[in-house]
Amino acid sequence: MSAHDISMQVIIDGESPAGVFRRCLLADPSLSNADLSSLFMNQFGLVSTEALHVIWNWQRPGSDRGLEDRRIDELLFHYLVEAGYQVRHP
Repeated sequence: MSAHDISMQVIIDGESPAGVFRRCLLADPSLSNADLSSLFMNQFGLVSTEALHVIWNWQRPGSDRGLEDRRIDELLFHYLVEAGYQVRHP
């Protein structure tokens, strides 16, 4: 399974965006945060481009710098709701 086969749609169902990104990285460790932001924006095109910056600054596995998972999840859920997506929070 490639990262492109992993649906971002599960985020709308309340799954952690950071958890989905981690699964993408397991499927394709070569993905950058910019790649993950593109996958996210391709699925959720109505979201503010601020979401790109949030994902770019995510503290991915193996890194000690950046925004932690909990904060990424909070911000991305906020941007999704702000854009009018019906998100089921966990």
